[in-house]
Amino acid sequence: MKSLRWATPVAVVALSLFVCTVSVWAQEPAGKGPSLEELQKSLDAANTAISDLKGSSKLSADTMWVMITAFLVFFMNLGFACVESGFCRAKNAVNILSKNFIVFAATTIGFWLVGWGIMFGHGSALLGTEGLATVGGVDSSPNTGSLANLIKADIKDKFEIDLTDAEEAKKNEQLVASIDEASEKARTTITSNKRKIKNKEGKEEEADVTFAVKLDVPGKGSFEKEYAASSFYWGAYDALNWTGVPLWAKFFFQLVFAGTAATIVSGAVAERIKYHSFILFSFIMAIFIYPVVGHWIWGGGMLQAGGFFDFAGSTQVHSIGGWAALAGIIILGPRIGKYSADGRANAIPGHNLTAATIGCFVLWFGWFGFNPGSTMAADGGVIAEVAITTNLAACAATLSATVAAWLLLGKPDLGMTLNGCLAGLVAITAPCAFVTPAASVIIGLIAGVLVVLAVLMFDKLKLDDPVGATSVHLVNGVFGTLCIGLFAAPSAAGNAATKLTGLFYGGGMTQFLIQLQGVIYTALYVFPVAIVAWLILKYTVGIRVSPEEEIEGLDIGEHGNEAYYGFVLARETVTAGAEPKSAVVPPGGKRYSVVLEGVNNGDLMHAWNEMCQPGKSSANPAFKQVYANMTTVLDNKFNFRGGDPTAMKDNLQKLFEGKLPVKFTAKVHA
Repeated sequence: MKSLRWATPVAVVALSLFVCTVSVWAQEPAGKGPSLEELQKSLDAANTAISDLKGSSKLSADTMWVMITAFLVFFMNLGFACVESGFCRAKNAVNILSKNFIVFAATTIGFWLVGWGIMFGHGSALLGTEGLATVGGVDSSPNTGSLANLIKADIKDKFEIDLTDAEEAKKNEQLVASIDEASEKARTTITSNKRKIKNKEGKEEEADVTFAVKLDVPGKGSFEKEYAASSFYWGAYDALNWTGVPLWAKFFFQLVFAGTAATIVSGAVAERIKYHSFILFSFIMAIFIYPVVGHWIWGGGMLQAGGFFDFAGSTQVHSIGGWAALAGIIILGPRIGKYSADGRANAIPGHNLTAATIGCFVLWFGWFGFNPGSTMAADGGVIAEVAITTNLAACAATLSATVAAWLLLGKPDLGMTLNGCLAGLVAITAPCAFVTPAASVIIGLIAGVLVVLAVLMFDKLKLDDPVGATSVHLVNGVFGTLCIGLFAAPSAAGNAATKLTGLFYGGGMTQFLIQLQGVIYTALYVFPVAIVAWLILKYTVGIRVSPEEEIEGLDIGEHGNEAYYGFVLARETVTAGAEPKSAVVPPGGKRYSVVLEGVNNGDLMHAWNEMCQPGKSSANPAFKQVYANMTTVLDNKFNFRGGDPTAMKDNLQKLFEGKLPVKFTAKVHA
């Protein structure tokens, strides 16, 4: 193939020659200058060089845009790490940070090994089968488009038959089948016949070859034409033939999306999963779950062929991650103390809303790579409008989630506000290029309310999600995907080619039902496969840490590290209400613990929280002695540094007598 790196010098030389030719001709006596034919050849050479220069500049701009936006999506890993660790307890911060760090490493290796090939390799409606291992398939970038589309365009010009029209294609099914057969034959023939030749500089480059097409057009006659291999994409990854950026740019951009889907699972299973089990599941996501559905949606598979659209991944990234997370939540079970015996959900607040807020801002920023970057081309008009729809949805959802939390919970909960913003971003991810700015505001307003209701719903169902990942990514991933069928507007900048029309713009239910079908197919594959994967891990290597390790914290048990070494925390596990002041303990006091055996941890924490409210127990001598010497409360374990162990045991026995629905025993642990 022609190397585009020579386009700029060739253009300069060609223009120079043309100018020189004209100048010399102008100075020659009449009849002595170059002929008109020679002058035309010089002009044609200059025009060709200029065209090559334009193509080279466009390709460079597209590649830079794709890579920069991919870097932004990669940066979102920091956002997820901050949000998840901030929403969880201090004793598990190291574990969550480590999971968010290593998940991208595991996803990268798995996706590079075979995930990319399964997702984008040429193959069947279900799986890619070519170029499977280590992105090793034949690639003909920067060629774009397919031979089938070129043939259809030429048939339209010659015979005025538009085979891109559904009705016209149905009338000419045999012709369409013949075109597809010729296109596939050309792809395999060119791949096997490509050969190397030496250019003028003595360097090897691929020789261009041609492929002859001969078809009978019913009622019109014969169609014959030869097509150069350089005029269409004939490589193994033809699902991405619509963008001409280099293969490794395509790979890296898709890789960071795969990493995002795997990261979603991390927050949902936080504070009780074994570290090595999560790593193994990340490989399963990258090889057996994400790329399979990815082939259906973005790899030319059955959903894409059926007219399903998902511009940047409400289903392909967020719903897949959400379904896998939901499966993990079910198999793992809730955290100790999350639910009381009567089914009441006990709040377990995160330890650092500053980190969570910073993380949300990072994710919001990264989404301007996520959605606008999915153009995979430097198309200014589409990029600008997608950025606007993305931002408007995020802002609308932030406001509606805040109001919804205020009305339902009595306070404008910051955690709900942050998740509201993320819910709006998830919901607009699929339709961002197909909807108007006004519609994006409506989508965001609905998404913000949905996430608050979903958090409350999952708690009612006793599905413990520490960070609200399923409410954000699963619920709003599904909602955003369906929004294409509701709000798609032909006037949207990114909808110029597809002309999708949603229900609210006069398009009827057709596209909505196609989108619904895609949502159902995704759920029917991802959720059962994830359930099976979690069960296999559970009964082979185990997936949940011991109760003792969970109570003490995964930082020490799984990593031997502490995120806040040297800090004394008064209370890590709480239910709701105001924080008590830090305990005042004597320097070098004796360390020991008092464990209340036989209690429900949720009931215990609720009772302890009540005692810690201002004015509730400040005059109680037993409370004052306990509180003055304790350092932390870890579920049913009170840790002390100072005071008499026996006295502290007796004080705790007195404090909780009559306040817990069961009999219990306080015991000192050295």
